[in-house]
Amino acid sequence: MKKFGIYICILLIMFSFGSFAHSGRTDGNGGHRDNQNKSGLGSYHYHHGNGPHLHPNGVCPYSFEVPSDNTPTESNNNNSTSSSTTIIKTSKSSSSEISVSIVNFDVKINGIIIDNEHNKYPLIIYKDITYFPMTFSGSRFMGLETYWNDNTGLKVISTGTTGAYNPYDNNIHNDFTQKYSAKIPSFSITVNEKKIDNLSESYPVLSFRDVTYFPLTWNYVINEFKWNYSWSKNEGLIIGSNPKFLE
Repeated sequence: MKKFGIYICILLIMFSFGSFAHSGRTDGNGGHRDNQNKSGLGSYHYHHGNGPHLHPNGVCPYSFEVPSDNTPTESNNNNSTSSSTTIIKTSKSSSSEISVSIVNFDVKINGIIIDNEHNKYPLIIYKDITYFPMTFSGSRFMGLETYWNDNTGLKVISTGTTGAYNPYDNNIHNDFTQKYSAKIPSFSITVNEKKIDNLSESYPVLSFRDVTYFPLTWNYVINEFKWNYSWSKNEGLIIGSNPKFLE
């Protein structure tokens, strides 16, 4: 009953989902022509592991390096070849390492069943709280915009506008019986313009497999992200973002 109550007071997604879906392969620079401007970004845009985007002043907004002594929190560089990967690599160190487990109950997000066993960025559990992977396209699938700056850190803004679902290639196997390593990052975090004192939080934002993870607590899920959720033994965790889908 204790876990039942806790799971009802939390939430989560993701996965990596593209903001726009289209066919067509990218070139050696990670981009491709879009002569009909279906993306709304002009005649040429980039992907190389992210949703469609431009490179202002020749700089990719999703290319941030993580030092070798950091446990990943997600991101790619311009040479990335993985599909629909994304976000938030930081050059700032993480403060402490902790153990997490992979969610082993059913999860459905905006009507999509999440395969946590084979997902590179599964939902995870820390101190009996479910955590959501804040990947670039995954966060947009749930109506969130994420921004990273090496000086100001991570900013998350709830928009209510939802991108298309486009999962990663699920070529790994997560062991539900094992513990995995994550870290508590020390970079600055703001949610809807509110700064988070992450190192003082009972359920801090985490870094796992190069991706930033948010706890599905009442404050984030209901107050900040405006999601809805339900829990039952038969159906597991169901999360919805009341989406307004991009066309």
